[in-house]
Formats: sequence, C-alpha cells, structure tokens
Amino acid sequence: MTWEWTGDAAGRALDFAAAASAAIAGEAESWHRDFGALPRMRAALHGGPVIAGEIGDLKREITFLGDTLNTAARIAEEARRHDARMLASAEAIDGVRLPLGLARRDLGPVQLRGKAEPVRLVLLGPGN
Repeated sequence: MTWEWTGDAAGRALDFAAAASAAIAGEAESWHRDFGALPRMRAALHGGPVIAGEIGDLKREITFLGDTLNTAARIAEEARRHDARMLASAEAIDGVRLPLGLARRDLGPVQLRGKAEPVRLVLLGPGN
C-alpha cells in the first residue's frame, strides 16, 4: 500500500496495519470455518520519494519505482527473517504516535541486502 508522504503518513500507515490486523482477528471464527486457517499479515514501512507511472499498452497499470520501494522490500525480507508482523525503518517512524497497544523495539542498524549503508530498524508489536 502507498500513502502520500505528508503530515502524519507514517501514523496513518501504522493505524491501517493495526486496524487490518484487528479486523482479521475479529473474524477469526469465520476464517477458520470457511478456510481452515487464519491469515497472517506482515507489514514493512519505509518512506521517501518514488517515481509513479503508468505502464502497458493493452493492459495498463500504475507502477511505483525507486530506492524507497527497494528499501521497503528489503525491510519486508528482514521482517520475514525475524518472523515479525511489523517492521519499519526508524527514519520513517521516529517521532510518530504509535497506535494504542503497539510498542517499538529498536533493532539498531541492520545491513539490508543491496544497500550500501545499514538501515536502523524498529520492530513494532503488542505492547503493554
């Protein structure tokens, strides 16, 4: 998902992720009954400039490109490695109001695949 990176974009993204997780959990019985399993959601958050464009002749679609998306994809890889539900760059969420019940744990600088410099990552999860 993408948000225009203005104002409280990171806060809105975190609110969305928390609400989506709560909606899935709230329908757990239905998911189990209909599909035999509860889906798991993983979120990776990073912000910055992107290039947006439309591609294709017969079937047109909007695409986003740039280092911001590359970094977000690498953060998602790291989230998978840690089996984390939400992982963000500290750059994206420093100073952001976290949704109720969400706490942060700084993982420090992490060398992400394909990145020259380490990126400081923050694990986001249930808090007190």
